[in-house]
Amino acid sequence: HDGNEPWAVCAFGAAENACVAAAAVFGGHARVGFENNLLCKDGSVAPDNAALVRQAVEAAQALGRPLASAADIRQRFGAP
Repeated sequence: HDGNEPWAVCAFGAAENACVAAAAVFGGHARVGFENNLLCKDGSVAPDNAALVRQAVEAAQALGRPLASAADIRQRFGAP
């Protein structure tokens, strides 16, 4: 392996957003949502799944990381 393999994090609980931001810093991808976590980064219960996605988007944008579409991810990870 050349070290350029795609990788992603999947975290649980209020620290999910910190893990998402760390993945963005180190060139990884992230998966967020109610399947893994119900809490916002401040520890409050997220009103909906979109709130968790928004936090991830804000972290990526603050770090200058582009967002990937579902099609981008399928192609990058070799899924059909």
